[in-house]
Amino acid sequence: MNLLRDHLHTTDPVLLHALLTALVAPATHLLVRTPEQDVSLVARLVVSTLSSIFDYPAHRAKVRPRPPNGPTPSTKQFIRSLFFTNPSASSASAHTSQDESSDPTKSRRPKSRHARTMQQHLPHVRQPDTHLHVDPLGLSNKPTTGRFQTESLSHRNYIHKENTAPPQLSPALVLSGIENATLESQRALARVIADNRLRFDSASDSKAEESWDLPDGFIVIYICPIDPRERPNIHHSLLDKFAMSCNVLIKPNVRQAIQSSISPSHTRRHHSNTSSPLVNSHIPLPPSSRLSLHRHSYHSASASASSVHRDHFSTPALPKNFISNLRKAYLETYISPTLMTYLNDLFSATRHRAELDGTFLTARCMSDAEKLVRAHRVISTDLNGMELLRDGDDENWILEDQDDEEHDNDEDEDDDDDDDDENSDEQWQTVEADEFSSFGITFPKSLNSKKQPQTTVSSNSKSKTKTNKKIITTTNNNNLKNGIPKLEVTEINIARIFPRCVSHRLRVRDGPREEVVAASLLFGATFDWDDEVDDAGTNTGREVYMSTYEERPTVKDVLVSILSEV
Repeated sequence: MNLLRDHLHTTDPVLLHALLTALVAPATHLLVRTPEQDVSLVARLVVSTLSSIFDYPAHRAKVRPRPPNGPTPSTKQFIRSLFFTNPSASSASAHTSQDESSDPTKSRRPKSRHARTMQQHLPHVRQPDTHLHVDPLGLSNKPTTGRFQTESLSHRNYIHKENTAPPQLSPALVLSGIENATLESQRALARVIADNRLRFDSASDSKAEESWDLPDGFIVIYICPIDPRERPNIHHSLLDKFAMSCNVLIKPNVRQAIQSSISPSHTRRHHSNTSSPLVNSHIPLPPSSRLSLHRHSYHSASASASSVHRDHFSTPALPKNFISNLRKAYLETYISPTLMTYLNDLFSATRHRAELDGTFLTARCMSDAEKLVRAHRVISTDLNGMELLRDGDDENWILEDQDDEEHDNDEDEDDDDDDDDENSDEQWQTVEADEFSSFGITFPKSLNSKKQPQTTVSSNSKSKTKTNKKIITTTNNNNLKNGIPKLEVTEINIARIFPRCVSHRLRVRDGPREEVVAASLLFGATFDWDDEVDDAGTNTGREVYMSTYEERPTVKDVLVSILSEV
């Protein structure tokens, strides 16, 4: 617990809860929104949380904007640059942005003869030299040397060659800057996520195909700038693959803790001045320093996380089977038809809300919401009554209120069997706490010590009381599967997880003109929207539009209103 407490000082609780929910629910991917200046910092925080707390290896990649006159990479090059790190020197390309080496005639920054010579002998030196503290993603700051620069925080996986073993892919892919990629590249990434498989045409045989299955439990975390009224600026087919979103605002203490844990190691590893992001890219190091730097950067190829994080936290805070146990508990969750109707009503109300554009609330969104609600039920520790219910024959044991004298007699008899069970309700809580503790979830101590109304079994005989206890124990055993209780989803779980399932798929309309009914009744096609006043000096449609609509609310404000009404 002390180790976990130390880890929590350098993470965000909202991000931690969202990552845990996405890891428990099967085949769900997470979209993290944060202020634009914190995108790189949050990307590093995601990798640190996955590796140091959950022991979940992650590969991190960033897509940089393409120069105006730069070449457009193919979708194959784009996908390779996301899932694999830089190929070896013997590969056909020297950098992850393979479009530069594949066509040397294309325009790029001219290099001196000395630079070209050094690059041939030391193809990996330039990228580590530009791995600076000011760039939390650890990527090059030169836009012409890598538009799709990547850095692996788990394994140095090189691009697969024919007649070689398949690469070992990381189970988590942390992305940023996807909005800078072309639409074709974004659609290609969406296909990979949907198929859960990488496919490339063979270089030697046009009819052959190279393909690799993505690891079990594979998850994509995309970090993008936040806009409280708009969707993320990516293709709708790719947006549909992200089941949940969360807004992360880094607190000052977390920011300071992350920077303090990163800064010394970066200074030592890269021999750079952290106050100048471009110093290292222009000042060459001595040959001995280059060689040692090259060995150090690529020596830890099999590490599950970079030394930046492992130096500070060498031991994961949670056991390796923690996530797998929660996934087993997920299989034992249940949503009643009544609550499914409630979830459907929330989707219907959101889709038809006048202020919102809900066209992206697809069938996949509904399916993802159901999975995330069940996952939220597993990781939530709220006692709401449903976990106290068990299937059983109510005629065999019925709890009734008895007078004080009868209760005292029964309590004396029960003390011989179990001194801790004061009544049946408290007995249920004790059993439930034991069941949850079997897969890593514990209830607060106050729940077991809370006094409940005194109840007892409707019987005056000691034998009847013992029989009822046996029935309770038998019922518990029948409702357990591999030591995991049956968990029923409640309305609280749906209300808490629903906004995170739909908020990134919604946008707030600009005004009544975008609404179907209002546009046809109030704003005709003959209005002149370019000029605010016509020739006669009367108000036009634009002025009416601006005066009849208040300031645009945020998506969060509208969802809060929907939850209060449904």
